[in-house]
Amino acid sequence: MSAESENMQIPAYVLCYLIWIILSGLLGVIVWQVNGLLLDLSLFFEANAWVGRAVRQLSFPILGVIWLGWVFWLEHVLRKAVPRKQFMRVALRQSLPLLAVLGLVILLRVWI
Repeated sequence: MSAESENMQIPAYVLCYLIWIILSGLLGVIVWQVNGLLLDLSLFFEANAWVGRAVRQLSFPILGVIWLGWVFWLEHVLRKAVPRKQFMRVALRQSLPLLAVLGLVILLRVWI
């Protein structure tokens, strides 16, 4: 790869990491909302105190590990799409399901 073509890709990589930060934050919001939804569901179904406590203590660490793995995977997918000139397609393909999940979780939290 020539130096000129590498310089042409620098804005694409900057955009890649900017979108990665935004999608990682969106994933964090989804994890936060899912944690609240799990707590709301335990109250909605009138679970006993042991279940409520287990949900409170286990849901956030487990969801945090899932979030961390997803952030690493998302960075890999977005970064690999830049040289193939498929970045915008991959970014859109990754962001639309996240927005759908966020909408569904918020809808469920409002409904419950």
